[in-house]
Amino acid sequence: MVASNDTPNKGALYLIPTTLGDNEPLEVLPLSVKKIIEETTYFIVENEKTARRFIKKICPKKAQGSLKIETLNKFTDFSLLPSYLDPCLEGENVGIISEAGCPGIADPGADIVAIAHEKGISVIPLVGPSSILLSLMASGFNGQSFAFNGYLPIDNQERAKSIKQLEQLALQKDQTQLFIETPYRNNAMFDSLCKQLQSSTNLCIACDISFDSNGLTTIGTNCSSNCFNFVYTTCSDNNFCASARECAGDAFANSASAAGDDGNVAFKAEEFTWCGVFLAHFDSIL
Repeated sequence: MVASNDTPNKGALYLIPTTLGDNEPLEVLPLSVKKIIEETTYFIVENEKTARRFIKKICPKKAQGSLKIETLNKFTDFSLLPSYLDPCLEGENVGIISEAGCPGIADPGADIVAIAHEKGISVIPLVGPSSILLSLMASGFNGQSFAFNGYLPIDNQERAKSIKQLEQLALQKDQTQLFIETPYRNNAMFDSLCKQLQSSTNLCIACDISFDSNGLTTIGTNCSSNCFNFVYTTCSDNNFCASARECAGDAFANSASAAGDDGNVAFKAEEFTWCGVFLAHFDSIL
């Protein structure tokens, strides 16, 4: 949505999506993204090095020395953020570039967007890949009612509690529940899911969305009841992803009949290790 702008001489804040990994930008991004980057000098980014690499890849002729870059991450002093939009107040456009996917979604860029609205600066989102929506599209789950829950707790007990709560929401509201996880915690997450979820609960595991190596598998057959969707969006080894897709069929197809007497999904965590836990080069999305 574009914010109203009563001051025509103000610049706009563009939300510039990036690829979800190291593939060619124009394979997944429209030309309009390239055009805006070519016309923009001021950028707000999470990591300057990777942002410069992305800009060089999509606009190789753009002079790197001309770029004016501010960094926004967990180490940034929040009091500095309003000043990042000073160029907009002077008539210049500013672009926010996420590390992967779309800015503002599971991304610190949301803080800048909020300030832009307060200052009456037009906010213009550009089209790009979102691992959250792409995985939902391909899951077969309820796309009419869904909720994104970000990262679940790290603590084992708190994570188990959250999983149970989300499962109940999925059942009571017929609402797909999505979340993401950092790759190095995937094994612990899978272990918790296998222990906590009921056998009737369906899962969707997504990896390398928008890549040739993408792996996406929905476990279970009763998608109209408990629809519990969880998402890992990682950039992993191509051979591993290929193996995951090949192996997923048998293990996942048997999920509905593999429940133990306790009603929990009877997969073992080590079975998931080759079916759906993806070793990543960078943290997950969106």
